[in-house]
Amino acid sequence: MDEESEKMVVEINDPVEESQEEIINLRRCHWCNKEEEEEHEFQEVNILRKGDEDFNVYVCSSEHESRINKSYNYFDKIYILGLILIFFAPLVFVSLTIFVDMIFSYPVFVSIGLGLLIYPLFSQQIVRALGLNKSNILGRILGTIIVLLGIVLFLIDVLNVPI
Repeated sequence: MDEESEKMVVEINDPVEESQEEIINLRRCHWCNKEEEEEHEFQEVNILRKGDEDFNVYVCSSEHESRINKSYNYFDKIYILGLILIFFAPLVFVSLTIFVDMIFSYPVFVSIGLGLLIYPLFSQQIVRALGLNKSNILGRILGTIIVLLGIVLFLIDVLNVPI
């Protein structure tokens, strides 16, 4: 039996693992998420972030490189404001709801929505999947929806509209 087991070699190819490797090896522009074409090779650019490690991305044009740098500089500049609007202000409003008899849930929606409008940067997985431009647009759309939801809920409560 030992000889038979030594002779048997089983090779298993996982199609999911192979497709993930192909996706990882694709070169895409970090701004527009366009795939690299054979006749047009992308440039590799080093992005420097304040307080974070620098990383390399691919860009299809120098215009996209400047837009990426402007976006990350903007995000680094307003980082504290984004944290305040998305995390600190809602925490304050929820705390006020506990200690005061008024309902402060509407400002929570407005605060988080404004935070996403001003600081729409998502996780690196979403940026890799959509590109930086589309993830910014998605963040701003979600922020607008959340702000409008807070305003509509406030108006429904103030006007005593039956649901």
